[in-house]
Amino acid sequence: SKFLQSEKEAVLTFGIENQVIGDYQWKIMDQRGVEVLSGELNFENGTYTTDIRSIPNGVYYVVIGSQDKPMLYKKVVVANK
Repeated sequence: SKFLQSEKEAVLTFGIENQVIGDYQWKIMDQRGVEVLSGELNFENGTYTTDIRSIPNGVYYVVIGSQDKPMLYKKVVVANK
């Protein structure tokens, strides 16, 4: 799995190396565990991109999972200008 953050474009891109089958969701949570953004995953060519301009600067966690079962956690720092 990979996460790419573009500060210039204020987007976060997640990718996976294996073929995904099934329904997956993602969410971005703050350090208190409060969800600030979420959505369904729709991978195109193994990647998914979301706009993070609405999130205040800070440290967050991206959680990817299926049916409320988290499979992947990744810490990200948002520094929008």
